[in-house]
Amino acid sequence: MTHYKIIKFTFFCLLILVGCNDESELKKERFEVYKLITNKNYSEALIKINELITKNPKSDDYYSLRSQIHFQTSNFQDAKNDIIYSLEINPNKPLYYYLYGETLLKLNQLDSAQFQFNKCLLLDTLFADAYKERATILNILGDFDSSFVLINKAIELDSENAEYYNRRGIIEDSRKNFSSAVEDYTKAIDLRFRTFEVYFNRGQSLGRMNKYELAIKDLSISIQIDSTNGPSYFSRGLFYYKLNQLEKACADWSYGSRLNDENCKIVILNFCNRKNI
Repeated sequence: MTHYKIIKFTFFCLLILVGCNDESELKKERFEVYKLITNKNYSEALIKINELITKNPKSDDYYSLRSQIHFQTSNFQDAKNDIIYSLEINPNKPLYYYLYGETLLKLNQLDSAQFQFNKCLLLDTLFADAYKERATILNILGDFDSSFVLINKAIELDSENAEYYNRRGIIEDSRKNFSSAVEDYTKAIDLRFRTFEVYFNRGQSLGRMNKYELAIKDLSISIQIDSTNGPSYFSRGLFYYKLNQLEKACADWSYGSRLNDENCKIVILNFCNRKNI
């Protein structure tokens, strides 16, 4: 198990805290910022880190920490600018290249993100999350076999990381190995990765295996976790339709259309009577 076994992005702050050589008061203030981030108090965290940067404008750690605050609030361009500045001050931290790659992914700059993850791995070949993200990019680009090799490397480095099994499930689904995908999603759930995404993903793979009742069960759980995701209603409606339960299908598509899901809007016009809307 690697020391990079951290799923949530904000927990990378802890890695920054470990081993710092600042005065104890600055360590304490930095840790206060970390706590604010983990508690999702981003506005106060931003105020605090700006104060710390004013005190020490050449701290690569502080800019990295502010980058993560921007990342969490979806200010990805600001996150990118800060992590670049961290790298200019200290180009030898693999974590910074990883964070840069994560930010570039959010900006849909896939090639540039891949380049940063590669640089991270040149400095630390055991950085499991970098293999995971490289696998994700290759899966998006359609290189499913290479993606599979990379996610297996991540799992080899950290076999208890539930997110890696979820990612491998996505890749296996892309490779049309639906049964293997379901096994990976189940493994992630067994490791307490019980998120909206993993139940949604497993439901999709089960549906592709024509196991519609099981698919509906998983999609219902995903909706319980996040009731605002339009594609969940579209997919559950589709599987109800496959089971000739048109009333339930139209009810789901109607709700999904109110969430502005385009697929729901299309099918409800084609398959449902207006009175069902």
